[in-house]
Amino acid sequence: MLPQRVGPSYIVVTALITLILVAGLGVRVASRWLPERQPNALADEYSTYLRSASRQPISWVPLSRDAFERAKQEGKLVLVAITSEFSRESRLMDLDQFTDPEFAFLVNSHYIAVRVDAFEAPGFVREVTLNSLMLEATGGALFLALDADGNLLSMSGPQPLRTSGNPPG
Repeated sequence: MLPQRVGPSYIVVTALITLILVAGLGVRVASRWLPERQPNALADEYSTYLRSASRQPISWVPLSRDAFERAKQEGKLVLVAITSEFSRESRLMDLDQFTDPEFAFLVNSHYIAVRVDAFEAPGFVREVTLNSLMLEATGGALFLALDADGNLLSMSGPQPLRTSGNPPG
């Protein structure tokens, strides 16, 4: 005769489910007292993709003359991120680099960060990339470093964060 399989008892399963529900409720109640990150300038944008970045630690601003005037006043460069909600690279960067506090500190310290939705500003994208193949070659995400007068200093695609656990190469 085969040994009978014994499964978890009803009491154990019920207790585990109850514990998970109570913990979830506790987190929800506690979150009311945690400080909420203030939205950046993208909170009022038309594009839902741009609005989705409004709570990231990077102080994103929309593409405008004001961004370049602010760069002149603060003596910073302008970092333009041309991204898209349909780009895998853009989504990964939203989850990894753009939410990393150290990365955000570096960007906010040295740049006026401008975020552009590639589908909401096709004219700008066409003008900057010279051809659509450049944007496709970078996985749908492109980064421009501009001076305060709008002159292109550098252009590149997404780069992985370099940490001790992630050496270059």
